[in-house]
Amino acid sequence: MSERRQNPRVKGPFEGYWDGTGVQRGRVGDLSVSGCFIESVMLPAEGQVVMVSIAIGAGRIDMPGEVVYVEKNLGFAVRFTEAPAAIIDTLRREIASRLAD
Repeated sequence: MSERRQNPRVKGPFEGYWDGTGVQRGRVGDLSVSGCFIESVMLPAEGQVVMVSIAIGAGRIDMPGEVVYVEKNLGFAVRFTEAPAAIIDTLRREIASRLAD
């Protein structure tokens, strides 16, 4: 598969939750300002809209997103949508600090 990502990604894990039709625990395996991959036993459908909650730094961010693909027995990828600028800035700072390490 060719690399289509336009934003740098950092490896997790980040603890988090996702909500599509009920809150489910999931670990974020990688993260960028445009999306993430969530390791989860429960899987949503491709195209489903979910709310992703991720623990970063000393707090938590909540981002709406759309499921772009599902990997059975592994998890799913989410592309963030309608992300507030303040949350994008928080993500950029977290990713930059991890890339600098």
